[in-house]
Amino acid sequence: MAATMFESRPIPGPQLRRVGGYRGYLRAFEREPLAYVKETFQAYGAVSGLVAGDTRLIFALGSAGNERLRADPRLFGPPAPETRSAGLTSTTIARLAAWSRTREHDQELARAWRAELANPAASPAYQHLVVETAERVAERWGLGQQLDLLYVSRRLHLRILFKALLGIDPTNEPGATLLDQWTNVLACRQPGWLARLTELAQRRTDRLFEQVVLARMGQAPQSDSAFPGDFLSRLEGENDAERHASDREARIKQVAGLVHQAETILTSALVWTIVLLAQHQRVLSDVRAELDAVEADHQVSTGHSFVAAERLPLLERVIKESLRLLPPLSLGLRQMAAPADILDYALPPQAAVLYSPYLTHQLSGLFVAPRRFRPERWLYIEPTADEYLPLGLADDSVLDLPFVMLHTKLVLALWLQHARLVLAPSTRIDYRLQPLLLPQNAVPMIVAPRDRPQRLRPVRGSITTLVDFEG
Repeated sequence: MAATMFESRPIPGPQLRRVGGYRGYLRAFEREPLAYVKETFQAYGAVSGLVAGDTRLIFALGSAGNERLRADPRLFGPPAPETRSAGLTSTTIARLAAWSRTREHDQELARAWRAELANPAASPAYQHLVVETAERVAERWGLGQQLDLLYVSRRLHLRILFKALLGIDPTNEPGATLLDQWTNVLACRQPGWLARLTELAQRRTDRLFEQVVLARMGQAPQSDSAFPGDFLSRLEGENDAERHASDREARIKQVAGLVHQAETILTSALVWTIVLLAQHQRVLSDVRAELDAVEADHQVSTGHSFVAAERLPLLERVIKESLRLLPPLSLGLRQMAAPADILDYALPPQAAVLYSPYLTHQLSGLFVAPRRFRPERWLYIEPTADEYLPLGLADDSVLDLPFVMLHTKLVLALWLQHARLVLAPSTRIDYRLQPLLLPQNAVPMIVAPRDRPQRLRPVRGSITTLVDFEG
């Protein structure tokens, strides 16, 4: 699609330079997407183009931009497959477009998934499963042991999701092999020629997942299951008797995509919260004191009980602040379905519109000292849905924010009672967007006694450009 110019009120932005041209600005955005949108907002305000007057890629930033996009989801829908052919060849843009298109294609399935998780009858059983699984993981830790927090978190969440929504037991075959293969593929994302090996491993995992899910869909609902309604069995029951095998394979791919996206969201929330707590020992001590007080009141216990989450307001503020500072969905993408305006700038159909929860959460007018980890701010602020959106706009996430909050709170409450996780010496933490915000590599942490203060080790890596750890 050719660029469209408006003479009456052109879109603001940097002037097109001869060297590199439009693709040069795309490359600059690709190198540091979060820094780029922040600089763009500071230079040009809430609405701007990648290039001045060009409407192929528009930045709609801040709470005002979020409000406009949220007001009319039909007008600002997921990007079409033609987005890449419009000259938007940035890897980040392509990943965001793929994520949004997946959300559109899978919205019905995702809503069914959210309904399953939100089922009041299933909630205690799900909390029980989360706590039991988190306890089993923590019981295997030994003092002084070094572990990869990213790997451990991913494996934990896959075990829970396999069991809760797919009815797959990850402790027995073939669920155990599927869990191993899936986690290893996620841990072995490599550039260059090693990417070919990862791709082959991914295909083997996909085939095994298809076999396991097909077997589960052919079974009757589990009568002894604590979860009312078997998600996979119900999906199969909704299918027509003459549904083609290709349709079933497509549905299985959708389910696999939902598992991956749910795992990624939960892992992002858990890992970043633990890293932030490890570097803010005063806050960590206060959280432990809250846990000890609730435990003494018999509201938090080990074994087969679950955490009385409503009795942990400080821990809830900690998670809210972590999601504000390092939102899982830091960038989002929409595409114009028809001619319209964004904050008085006219845009044509097919224009790609990028918004940023990360940028919104960094506005000092909304959050004082936005780069600092300050859970106490949630005692006196109540941001709107346009000001606080760690999971993006509606239907950009397969999980609801209350569910992510509760899940993360359950795991943290158990793990923080068990031990203190501290960063290993010389740890470097770089972040990446694929398209969710995650550590780029392993996050080595050491299991230390929970009640013994540890020497604070400085954080290195690109994460320091997002968080002020010295504050």
